[in-house]
Amino acid sequence: MDGSKTIDLPVDGAFLYSSLDPESGIIASGYNNNEDYILTIKNQYHRLIFLRSHYFSSENKNDVLTIYDGQDTTALELKSLSGYLDENFAIMSTGEYLTFRFKSNN
Repeated sequence: MDGSKTIDLPVDGAFLYSSLDPESGIIASGYNNNEDYILTIKNQYHRLIFLRSHYFSSENKNDVLTIYDGQDTTALELKSLSGYLDENFAIMSTGEYLTFRFKSNN
């Protein structure tokens, strides 16, 4: 999937796995070069979104996951992840949207 997609959180609380393909619903085992995905999550109850992660891994400095506090990538950048992270971190939106952009190099 290249491009962008918005998903509504279907319940008051949900789990989203970082390797989840939003089109197929399949958890992928990796990723390819030249990927550029944008995924926006909307809380259908108009509440804040709390994101907690325990692990992240990508090619350091080349493949980046950026998290934005809003409906698209023009919103405030909350966190940018690249490389290996095995520590807990948490992010909370200021509104009902969080946007994720994952971009890998060639």
